[in-house]
Amino acid sequence: IEEALVEIWAEVLDIDPQQISITDNFFSLGGHSLQVFRIRSRIWERLQAQISISAFYLNPTLAWLSEAVLEQQMQAVGDDAANELLSQIAEIQDVEMQQRES
Repeated sequence: IEEALVEIWAEVLDIDPQQISITDNFFSLGGHSLQVFRIRSRIWERLQAQISISAFYLNPTLAWLSEAVLEQQMQAVGDDAANELLSQIAEIQDVEMQQRES
């Protein structure tokens, strides 16, 4: 999700994706109100999630946006599938932590 959002922001803001971090503020990167509509449209097209304009203005970071998109996607697939997905994510994180420790 984060990679897709970085690509969307880079396209809309016309900047190098390498310049975007998860904690960057959309407006600090040069974004403006009309671009918010483009961002919302592309998020819907690519990730099938709807982000409200007011929520975007209150939380204009990739960190928040990726959580909001994930939450909507999880709601769309239902609780059982979401719980399974969260379980798989936790397992992957455990493996990554073990690899870092060794």
